Amino acid sequence: MSNRQARRELSRTQGTRPQRTPRASAPPPRRTGGGGSEIFTRPFVLIVAAVIVVLGAILVAVVATSGGGSSDDIASRLREKSGSLPTDLANGMKLGKDDAPVKLTVFADFQCPFCLKFTGEQEIDIIEEFVKPGIVQLEYQNLPILGPESVRAALAGMCAADQNKFWQYHNKLFLVQAEAGQADDEKLNVGRFSDENLKKYAA
Repeated sequence: MSNRQARRELSRTQGTRPQRTPRASAPPPRRTGGGGSEIFTRPFVLIVAAVIVVLGAILVAVVATSGGGSSDDIASRLREKSGSLPTDLANGMKLGKDDAPVKLTVFADFQCPFCLKFTGEQEIDIIEEFVKPGIVQLEYQNLPILGPESVRAALAGMCAADQNKFWQYHNKLFLVQAEAGQADDEKLNVGRFSDENLKKYAA
């Protein structure tokens, strides 16, 4: 082997191999989608807070005005406020706008003295302060538990609701009870809500 060939061979065997440049590792793939929508969004929280405030105001009004209203006082208030019922907001046994944020359901018996007090003391204020402005929709549900005249009065009220006259008739029946002193001296099934009288009250 000639010197030239020897040097060429030595150069080949001792030559450095080019180093491989390390490849940068790719970042982990980002997770997209699949996240659930937030339940407690800001508008939802604001609506819930508003409903709580309204219910609290109603409760305060009920507590503040509850107490010893006499039958005469209740009768006077019912006569005074019956003419200002928002009958344009009546729909059967509901009173108030369908899109009102608060729905308030009242279960009552037309013979019940406590229902009479609620109607003449608190319900009137709820209608004025919350139903008329569109904050509350009030719904009446019959709970006739005090005897046959309670059942007759409930059925008569449902007939009035079919004619969209329920709230006028509702006030009339409770006014009859107030004028008879039911809030002060409870008397049940004594003929106030006989079939004949119920027809007369509707006239």
